[in-house]
Amino acid sequence: MMTNPDTGEEAKVTNNYRMTKRWVKEALVSEGLLDKIYKNTDLDAPAKIKVAQALSIIKAMDKYKIYSE
Repeated sequence: MMTNPDTGEEAKVTNNYRMTKRWVKEALVSEGLLDKIYKNTDLDAPAKIKVAQALSIIKAMDKYKIYSE
């Protein structure tokens, strides 16, 4: 699970980029982990590897973690 630091919206994030919420895709670009938001037709093998690496990095960022009090 990740949380949007701007809105507080929570989203379950897997390595399936197609099912990822739009704000997570935008965050990947704004954090510099991806150069663009990929369309489903753009997801060839090299792009899938790049996306999977970016998702694993962003999920580990404190900014997007959910903390319970």
